[in-house]
Amino acid sequence: MPGGRPTDYSPDKCDVVLEYMRQGDSKCAVAAKLDISRDTLYEWAKEHTEFSDTIKRGVELSQAFWEDLGKDLVLAGQGNATAW
Repeated sequence: MPGGRPTDYSPDKCDVVLEYMRQGDSKCAVAAKLDISRDTLYEWAKEHTEFSDTIKRGVELSQAFWEDLGKDLVLAGQGNATAW
């Protein structure tokens, strides 16, 4: 019989993760908002294919958020193009 604490994972977490990451949150920020450790986030990704796919998609959405924001700031003359 397995020991330890039961998992808090549920498939509906995927929608929550995508919403956070769509707003630019990192995996670390998502873990904090879900009130879990990064280790737990990675463990869920190993154990649940749909969660793993969600995290991968979320990373892409987060990167797109920051790229779009940076591009918009630079084009508006409010950012530093060289630094960006």
